[in-house]
Amino acid sequence: MKHILFTLKGCPYSLLDDESHVREVLIDAARLSQSRLLDISSHKFDPHGVTAIALLAESHISMHTWPEDGMAVCDVF
Repeated sequence: MKHILFTLKGCPYSLLDDESHVREVLIDAARLSQSRLLDISSHKFDPHGVTAIALLAESHISMHTWPEDGMAVCDVF
């Protein structure tokens, strides 16, 4: 089992502030890792930013975005 934390920098504001896009990224990551997606939850912050978590049978994938900084932090376990 692996636990991977990583930071994405230089990302487009529009993608990092798009809740549906962030959700799709987590769904795609679960599919590509051949994990079983149980549920997904997300929250869009005002004025910007998104937090989302994909609950997997195996564990989870999460993403927290800071569009104003062009940054996202991801956690895959």
